[in-house]
Amino acid sequence: MKNYVLVAVLVLFSTVIMQTILVIHISSSVEDSLQLEGKAISAMNLCVGIKPVITHDCPLYFNQSTRIEDNSVMCNLSISSYGDQPIDYWLNYLEGIGLEAFIDENLILHLDANNSAVGNRSINFSAVTTNDCVFSYNLTYDFEVLFINDPPEFILNLESINLREGSAVFPWFLDNHFTDPDDPVLSYQVFGANNFLVTINPDTSQVRIVNPSGNCDDDEIYFVATDSGNLTADSNMVTLEAICDDPPVSTPSSPGGIPREFCEPEWNCGSWSRCLENGTRYRDCNDINVCDPNNYQRRFWEECEYIPPVEPEEEVEEDEEEEVEEDEEEIQIETPAPIVEDPGTSYFTLILATILAVSIVSIGYLTFRKEIKVIQAKLYWLLTKYKRKQILLTNDQKISLLKKINNSASNMELASDIIKSTHPLVHSLTAINREYFSYVFKLPAEFTKQEIDDKIPKLKRKPLENAFIKLYRKMHLLETRKTNLLKIYAMAYLQELRHLVINTSEVNAKDFNYRVHNYPLKGKSVQILLKNLNNAYNALQFNQLNNAKKYYYNCLEQYELLDTEKKKGLIHEITKLYDYLTYMVSWNTKK
Repeated sequence: MKNYVLVAVLVLFSTVIMQTILVIHISSSVEDSLQLEGKAISAMNLCVGIKPVITHDCPLYFNQSTRIEDNSVMCNLSISSYGDQPIDYWLNYLEGIGLEAFIDENLILHLDANNSAVGNRSINFSAVTTNDCVFSYNLTYDFEVLFINDPPEFILNLESINLREGSAVFPWFLDNHFTDPDDPVLSYQVFGANNFLVTINPDTSQVRIVNPSGNCDDDEIYFVATDSGNLTADSNMVTLEAICDDPPVSTPSSPGGIPREFCEPEWNCGSWSRCLENGTRYRDCNDINVCDPNNYQRRFWEECEYIPPVEPEEEVEEDEEEEVEEDEEEIQIETPAPIVEDPGTSYFTLILATILAVSIVSIGYLTFRKEIKVIQAKLYWLLTKYKRKQILLTNDQKISLLKKINNSASNMELASDIIKSTHPLVHSLTAINREYFSYVFKLPAEFTKQEIDDKIPKLKRKPLENAFIKLYRKMHLLETRKTNLLKIYAMAYLQELRHLVINTSEVNAKDFNYRVHNYPLKGKSVQILLKNLNNAYNALQFNQLNNAKKYYYNCLEQYELLDTEKKKGLIHEITKLYDYLTYMVSWNTKK
């Protein structure tokens, strides 16, 4: 009987071995992509399958234009696996070269490129199965980004002119109203000037408009910018209105006896100012010939090399240490209080308990850090003491700043998604910021970092002080670094300035007569974070604290998804929003 049992066991064992060999033999002959994987712990598990396969229908080349219809490439990806195994996939490419790429939920690859990306480029696709048997696959997509000449773009409206007969004005530099991503030098023409004399200086792009003596007829003119590839852009239509119903001016000519329509200004200028941190300096001039009695004084600007003042090394190190400490306070929670030793407890038990407690706290924080920060923020807002709203602007200052912010917002809507550092809109943002600080702290527009550092602590409202310090850092960064700017980042900056003006001044219903632009929360993590930031500032302007807090929590959620480098660039934006919320809570919440 025992012999029969032994024979049966041997037959069964032989059958299992033969089936396993047969499966391995069959699976190894399917194709090159079939893989076999074994894991030896206490027993051996055999994994049989095919590695994932990625295919695409993406083009071999596309252009870098951001202005014409085919500026973006969208192509389909196909990712398959053996036996419908679950797959994780991603893409890798060299960032910082003017190329943007991402895969949406429908497996469509989106590609955008600007001038910096021109040339041969590659993107690497990776896919890996996520079950117990791990198989991976990599595919390289090579393509070429072609240079396509973009047309010029009109970015800033020209205002109409009222001009008395026999007088002249120099109202614009056209380079401030047109831009071209490919061609920095544009040529200009004027059309429609039938009664007025309109000339354009080809070297400076300055426009001179003369209303000849005796002319009472209006003109409607426009300007055309042309690049080196003969592509053009038109300005808005400008009305030139002739004023001739008043009595003749008693001095129809310049002091030298030159008829005003032929008068050329002769500028008598003072000395140049010191070089400002934004790399420019200025001097004030008077026209000796008084060609235009209403416009004979001007301030001329030019570029210069800014040399920062030398500071002692020790002070610099202290500043850096303070900034590091500040960042740590912003992104970390307090460590647990030390455990007091119990005389009856052994050192070994105490050490084990300490390690266990630290491990539990660390794991809990890493798992629930966003929730912890939200709870921490809610607790701080609950404990915020009530204080009066700080009125830092006069009514005239508020009106002036809101008008400039609204104009910049209108022009911002015409800009492309990536704004060059030399774009007039970037200068407009920092100029409004400087004007705000100048009004608040009663400083000249060319104030220095030391001057602003001396003034900020006098606000005596800690959240606002912290926010102003970070706001100055952002302004200084845009003035000194030649880096391109995401349009959504610029829009959030503009809304932050509007929030500051409204919430540091007396406001009325007219101040809220502007278009609110809330963004749908789609895109990559950085874009979603910036959109939440923009929406939060919109809510703050209307005292919608609950909505603003909701967007702040969304910012925290997206922040946790970023890599270390992107976190460094955005931590100050998030903590600045928290400071603004704390300031708002302090005067919107009564005791």
